[in-house]
Order: sequence, then C-alpha cells, then structure tokens
Amino acid sequence: CVAGDKRLTFAEVDKLTDSIDPSYTVRCGERVVGFSVPRDEKMVLAPLAIAKAGLTQLPLDSSYPEERLEFMKQDASAYDGTDALVLLYTSGTTGTPKGVILSEENCRIFTDFHVKHTGLKVGSRYATYAGYGFDAYQHDLWACVWAGATIYIIQDDIRFNLEAIYEYICKEGITHCFMTTQMATQL
Repeated sequence: CVAGDKRLTFAEVDKLTDSIDPSYTVRCGERVVGFSVPRDEKMVLAPLAIAKAGLTQLPLDSSYPEERLEFMKQDASAYDGTDALVLLYTSGTTGTPKGVILSEENCRIFTDFHVKHTGLKVGSRYATYAGYGFDAYQHDLWACVWAGATIYIIQDDIRFNLEAIYEYICKEGITHCFMTTQMATQL
C-alpha cells in the first residue's frame, strides 16, 4: 500500500488490520461498520480490518453532505441480517439513495475476471483514482488484494491535475489504473 510518502508492506497491512480503529469507524447496526477516512493508507486499512472482523463495511465519504451521511448510517441497520462484504449507496439523484450489497462472492467473481483479463499480479502497481465510496474503488482494492498487487492511492493534491497524475504514474512505475473515461482520455 502506497499513499504519499507512506509505504506499507503486506505484512504491515496485515498486522494493522487485525483490529478496527475506532477513531475513524462507527457502528451502524450489529454487523455494519461505517468508516470515514482521509485519502491515505486508511482507505486500505479500514475496509480490510472490517472485512477481517467478518463485518460489513459502509464507506462514509466525508465529501458527502451531512444529511446523506446520517441517512446512510441510519438506513444501514436494515442490512444487518445480510452476508455482505460492502454496503454502498446509490447517488440518490432520482430520489432517496438506495443501499446496494456487494457480497464477498460477487467481489471475488468480478475481480477474478478483472485479474485474469488484465494480467494484474504480484509486482503489479495499481493506481487508484476513485473515491472509496464508489464501486470502482471496491474493484481497485479487492483486485489488488486477490492478485497480490500493490495499491497506490492517488492523493488529493494531484487528483484533479492531469499533468501531475501523469508524472505520478511515470515516477511510480504504475502498471495498472482504472479511471473514468473522461479523465483517462485526457491523460
């Protein structure tokens, strides 16, 4: 895991995710744990710690409006009885945001397909652009976990600067990256 100047080995990530850090997590029911973290190594540590505990992660991106975050935390308890790895919420542009469950099996099938067709493997360097509240980030994270690749978190200070992202990709020797079409075509 690489986030800015912070570089963690797989062993360090494994040790740091043996427990859930209460400083950036909140219980949203019996089995659902919400987390709100900066764009740093905690984007990897929080969901992995929650998954290792056998609980469902609920990404609570701090860029969302407060009333949306409160709704998500309250609504999440309705998903307590499910066997979910991740609980995401739709944008709510057509009304109320809706919870969407990603099971471990769903994530594994999708990421296995991705790994097989992109050649992602141990030694690969995967830059993640998406916010952790989006399904694209779940794709990035779990593909790296299952392939043994290193995930590189594109920091906020360069995230909307195409020239800086290009320089970062070249400097770090990035081998894989998933971005929106709008960003990737400009890069």
